Amino acid sequence: MLQELFYLHRKIATLTQGESSMSVYFSRLRELWNEFGALVPPPSCPCLEFKQYSEHFQPYKLWQLLMGLNESYDQDRSQVLMTIPLPNVNQAYAMIINVESQRRN
Repeated sequence: MLQELFYLHRKIATLTQGESSMSVYFSRLRELWNEFGALVPPPSCPCLEFKQYSEHFQPYKLWQLLMGLNESYDQDRSQVLMTIPLPNVNQAYAMIINVESQRRN
């Protein structure tokens, strides 16, 4: 199991947007996070431990999302990181998908 976790974590850490749209990239990243969650499940109760577990991983997910973005998103990445309070990964995705749609128009 440790070996499987290692390779999965490496996939997450090295995933980049490449030629993919933002939505395809984010979907792939979420799939990998879900695989990780299946191997290391969060506490299964609506208790403080679950909230702490979820809050612990939010910044890491945000950083993983931002690190894999293409260089064309450098300014947008900086803007997300300067947002106070720091947005969660879904909020950051919404911000970036908005930028992507504006670029297409």
